[in-house]
Amino acid sequence: MLGLAKRAAYGLRWRAHALLGTGARLPAAAPGTHYDSDAVADYYNSFTASYIDATGPFLQAFRSRDTDSLMEYYVSRIGITDGMELLDAGCGTGAPAIWLAQRFPALRIESLTNSAVQAEIARRSASEAGVADRLTVTLGDYHQLSQTYPHGRYDRALFLETLGHSADVHRVLYGVRDVLKPGGEAYIKDFFQRRSRNPELQAKIDKAVGTINSNYCYHVMQLPELIAACMESGFTIASVTPPALEPDLTLTIDYEHKVGRLTYPLYARLNAVDWYEVVARRE
Repeated sequence: MLGLAKRAAYGLRWRAHALLGTGARLPAAAPGTHYDSDAVADYYNSFTASYIDATGPFLQAFRSRDTDSLMEYYVSRIGITDGMELLDAGCGTGAPAIWLAQRFPALRIESLTNSAVQAEIARRSASEAGVADRLTVTLGDYHQLSQTYPHGRYDRALFLETLGHSADVHRVLYGVRDVLKPGGEAYIKDFFQRRSRNPELQAKIDKAVGTINSNYCYHVMQLPELIAACMESGFTIASVTPPALEPDLTLTIDYEHKVGRLTYPLYARLNAVDWYEVVARRE
């Protein structure tokens, strides 16, 4: 009952902010702003506990509260089968990787995060779940994949709402291509900036995206640019589709109210981003 009351209270507060156009926000990041790996690590070292308190250990915005159905969707969408070797690039607290390791007894997963706080939680959680022998958590930078992991080892690389933290997407993708097996695939689920030929509307979109970037230490990508970067890095594009998921955005609203970094009052008036899944294949 308390959980329902809490969500209802947040929902009312969000609607009030949306109607009034008020709410705490950081200044919008300037166009073209990228955050380096240290800044991203500092962000997650500071806010991971708040994420867990508000949303649980699955640190994703575009998802349902039913994490079993979310993970079953990923298994089907990504084509995960037992015996594969996976790279989870930007693993957070390790919840998706642990779920997969528990489901598939012969699966091996390398998980990578640049947050010392997240790495500690992920390692402890993997040990408690009894999968630490098949799930390795590395504290490191996904811009250094070629220096961190063996060449041609992995069947799949997963970027579950993480690639937008990159200050150099090409560098990440070149590294991904190096560590994937021939025929291996990178699965990228993320959100992308909308575009408009109307200058006034585009200015509003740019401002909203700048606020998202400031709040989340992010660089919201543009879909055509990501596709071009994948192709320039030696991938072929296997698919580009919107996620077939019904998200519960109150999870994100709970987090934003908790840390005082509101984005959703902007979304109430303007849809500045769209969600897509991009599957890029190494030939």
